[in-house]
Amino acid sequence: ESYASFVNMAGSTPRFVWRYHFDFSQITVAQIERTLNAVNHAVTQIPEVDASTPALNLSAITFLRELITEFEGQRRTAHTILSLSGYAISVVAIVVLALAAQLAAEQRRASLALIRARGGSLVQATGLVVVEFAMVAIPAAIAGYLAASLLVPTRSEVPSSATSVLVITAAAVLLPAAFAAVTHRRVAKDERRDLVSTRPSPRRLAAEAL
Repeated sequence: ESYASFVNMAGSTPRFVWRYHFDFSQITVAQIERTLNAVNHAVTQIPEVDASTPALNLSAITFLRELITEFEGQRRTAHTILSLSGYAISVVAIVVLALAAQLAAEQRRASLALIRARGGSLVQATGLVVVEFAMVAIPAAIAGYLAASLLVPTRSEVPSSATSVLVITAAAVLLPAAFAAVTHRRVAKDERRDLVSTRPSPRRLAAEAL
């Protein structure tokens, strides 16, 4: 009765509009897909409710789906750029580590020769290098990753950041061992200055015997 009296007073069917403001500061990247599904569900449910109550003439208009779709495209582009930059930095870091490992192996040439002269095998020599560099590289990688994760505020994780840290840490440990193994083999091929390079002739041996 109140609705009918209201219609008679207004002279026409009244129109009610509800506006819901969306707070984008409360949504994160991980919630985008769930939010988009909820919006699509709400928009599809309105026609079903309107069909059951034709007198109400319900309709829903939203541009949130377009905004979320546009944001998803921008996020994928940023994800690709960050991935490429991360791979480039990883390659540069590995190259620098390889040069440093080669220099360290050359500086350890004398110590590797001493290890070999005392009967040390290739596995023992490279094992010492692996342990030495692992004691420095692994704690430094863990501390750097945790510091970056805690000190840099971000809502989304940098793509493949943990994988990059693992690859660079493995390179920092294995590259010195590889160059040390190469240097260890080169030491075995070095010529000794106290050895005779040519065999004496039979006449010389006979003369020395007399």
